[in-house]
Order: sequence, then C-alpha cells, then structure tokens
Amino acid sequence: MDLLSLLMSERLNLDGKKKAEYVRTLHEKVRTNIEKKIQQYTKQANKGKIILIM
Repeated sequence: MDLLSLLMSERLNLDGKKKAEYVRTLHEKVRTNIEKKIQQYTKQANKGKIILIM
C-alpha cells in the first residue's frame, strides 16, 4: 500500500482505534472497487456471446 496517498492527518494520527477504523473502511472501499472491476471485466468478456440455458 502506498502511504503517500493517505491523508497527512491519517499518517500522523497515532490513535490506534482511529487508525484501525480508517484501515478497515479503506479495505472495504478497495474490496468494493475490485468487485466492480471484476463485474466490468466479466461483462466485457461475455459481450456478444450467446448463452444457452437448457
């Protein structure tokens, strides 16, 4: 993880609980973005394919 992209106040904050909560919310955002990208890639990969359901 690139620490330079973090807000200066978050990097300097030494409170453990606040830092843990910040990291937890950051991980949730990253997980959500990864899931969205996977859906986009899947949709693009399946574009134009015919799916037969029997």
